[in-house]
Amino acid sequence: MSASRFYVPDLSPLDYPALDWSRARIVFVAESPHVSEVTPERMSERRPLCGMAGKVWWKALSELLEGEASDDVSLERLLELTQKHGVIILNAVQVPIDSKVTRQFPDADPIRLVGFDKGPGPNTFKKLKSTKAVRFTVNKLAERLNAPELAKLPVVCLGNDSEWFVKEALGKERFLTQV
Repeated sequence: MSASRFYVPDLSPLDYPALDWSRARIVFVAESPHVSEVTPERMSERRPLCGMAGKVWWKALSELLEGEASDDVSLERLLELTQKHGVIILNAVQVPIDSKVTRQFPDADPIRLVGFDKGPGPNTFKKLKSTKAVRFTVNKLAERLNAPELAKLPVVCLGNDSEWFVKEALGKERFLTQV
């Protein structure tokens, strides 16, 4: 099975160019998809941050932005919320890098898909940071973050692993904070 079966599009003008992203003002970067994000067979139904932790994050974000907490993580709702409030959501890596995903999806083994995982162990991206596989992934993130649609926007990382990838991709010049 190919990596495309487990690829999760970002909620951004890069993956949804036909939508109105004129209000874009900030980029949030999560680590990588996990079980809930890769469950839909069709790529067009996959989206970042739709598992349990994602529901908590979206609920807090919708309460902050709209005054009403909603844990609706349907693709339609997430695209509506991101466009309306100028929020871009990327995964640092657009396929799973947590090997625990193989408990439900044996074919989603990160070592096979991208050549590394989040660890612990000898195959972690931090230990393999100078390898072609990790450099390729970091460069792909840099391309997305430096695309004209996103290049001027501040970047906020959602966790330590996403922070590592963003710092590798951009250095510290656009890195704001971690939440």
